[in-house]
Amino acid sequence: MKIEKLDDDNYIVFLNKLYIGNNKLELKNDFEEYFKSLFKVLNNYYGIDIIGYYNIQIFCDNLYGYIIEIKKEDLEFYEYYQNHVDMKIIINDKQKFMYKVSNTSVVCPGVLKYCYLRKLNNDIYLIPKKTITQVQLGYLVENSDIVYGSKALDLLNRTENIKTKQIFV
Repeated sequence: MKIEKLDDDNYIVFLNKLYIGNNKLELKNDFEEYFKSLFKVLNNYYGIDIIGYYNIQIFCDNLYGYIIEIKKEDLEFYEYYQNHVDMKIIINDKQKFMYKVSNTSVVCPGVLKYCYLRKLNNDIYLIPKKTITQVQLGYLVENSDIVYGSKALDLLNRTENIKTKQIFV
């Protein structure tokens, strides 16, 4: 699990498949139950208090896992008790995560052969094939920036396919 703090009340949580384990989160009820334990972890280990009303967007990728955007809604309700959380959950399944690299030398050719490659300007975007292993995917995650959601869909339309040989020329 990796947490990126956007500001005081907004976070992005990256949950890869290995972290979640055998817990398959598919239905809204599954996520609501999972968030109870996730919020405890955020509080206990990271000192992040999730209290109030939140808009939560979940982006699901079969290979990577989940990216969860947690954004606090700025409502002035005094009914929220000290530990009360309410949330609106939107699940975006069947997403395509892309991995942006500006310099392809950080990605070894052994990983590149398990990815589709797309290019826009000087940036290369990798889309893992289903045959990529969790170790190779982990390497890719560590050496790139994950692009997901509407930005990834936009890039799929604007980028062009390239072959591995073209990036090493």
